[in-house]
Amino acid sequence: MTVGGGIYTGHSIGLELFDFCRNNYTAATAKDPDAWNSFKERYIDIPSHDHYRAIISEVGRDRPLLIGGKSMGGRMASMLAAETPGIADGLVLLGYPFHPPGKPEKLRTDHLADIKMPTLLVQGERDTFGGTDLVNSLSLPSSFDIQWAIDGDHGFKPRKKSGRTEAENWDAALTAIAEKRWPGD
Repeated sequence: MTVGGGIYTGHSIGLELFDFCRNNYTAATAKDPDAWNSFKERYIDIPSHDHYRAIISEVGRDRPLLIGGKSMGGRMASMLAAETPGIADGLVLLGYPFHPPGKPEKLRTDHLADIKMPTLLVQGERDTFGGTDLVNSLSLPSSFDIQWAIDGDHGFKPRKKSGRTEAENWDAALTAIAEKRWPGD
């Protein structure tokens, strides 16, 4: 199983991946604590997200088109979905960062109410960016379905004592994506 590379042989899920330079952000912030502001301006606060719309428009629509991502990638996809209804048939959020590290009072949820497309949220039960207690306390749109990564952290890794493996959590996540009834299925 190679989730990051976009290949998973256990399911027939076609993927088109693009990198929005998170590695550049990670490297930059190690040297410059203000790098987040310039990264945010370049990749997150893009007026109308035209760059992402152009990429998505090039992908064939012979089957349901889902957008989404893991953590920050999911956050960016959710902002695009909120801003551009109909850009895709569905949204997949894997380990959504509901708040900045260590700042649960600063929720990143305002735009979620604007998402009208079917959305699958896969979240670790122990995710420090939003586990079961936090997520269950939120008023998420009715278009959202939640799949819990059992005893999973932000990367879906469970504790050994749970008897669950990270691979099992990822398999459950991919199964939920593949088996969900998306528009156009």
